[in-house]
Amino acid sequence: MADLPAATEAVVVAFPHAGGSGAAYRGWQRALGPRIALLAVTHPGHTGRFTEPLLETCEELADEVAPRLIARPGLPLVLFGHSMGSLVAFEVARRLEQRYGISPAHLFASGSPGPGRPARATASYRLPDDRLIGWLEEMGGCDEAIARDRELMAFLLPVLRADLRVGESYRPWTGSGVSCPVTALTGAQDPSVTPAENLAWQEATGAAFRQRVFPGGHFFLHEDAAHDVVATVLRTAEDSYRLPTEHKELTS
Repeated sequence: MADLPAATEAVVVAFPHAGGSGAAYRGWQRALGPRIALLAVTHPGHTGRFTEPLLETCEELADEVAPRLIARPGLPLVLFGHSMGSLVAFEVARRLEQRYGISPAHLFASGSPGPGRPARATASYRLPDDRLIGWLEEMGGCDEAIARDRELMAFLLPVLRADLRVGESYRPWTGSGVSCPVTALTGAQDPSVTPAENLAWQEATGAAFRQRVFPGGHFFLHEDAAHDVVATVLRTAEDSYRLPTEHKELTS
């Protein structure tokens, strides 16, 4: 784990959507304040790590991240993932609990069906470039100026395809879930996941669960609901260090 400010009371670890990087959470640190540190994950092969090979499965991505989060086991960890990032965050939480005996304080699963549900899309990563770009625009993940920059898209599309394959090849979870509380977030107009599909995250935890449905599409957390989403994460992170008994090492 990177060096953290001395005033840090809790850590929010944010996992990006398919094709994204830690830059998706630019601006969150200011909103979270000085006591909550933000670790925005950028996976190998993505912006800032382009020289590293892309990883091919959720499990590989989680294996790469989880060991980096145990250097400060006394600090509560709040995991936040959006879309594909929800699955990676879930797998990281499972590894922290099962391998290292550390239970995250909370898991936020945003813009994703529960991990026990198969992906609705199949082989979207094999779409021709024009159709894939059109799909990305429809989802709100790319503005028109970027989509029309063919040179830039030729650079970005292989990363997006690799991430889509990661999400679509994730085998529906059937094993043990997590013991930490889970909050599922979704956009009411998200074309890729319904609130009912997002509600299935309650099957992944034996602890407290709640769902919040925000106005907006798949990227609601970067739209009008952005302030409310960050405020929800902030309140949860503050509770995690004000109520330290909720964050503890698991006992066998």
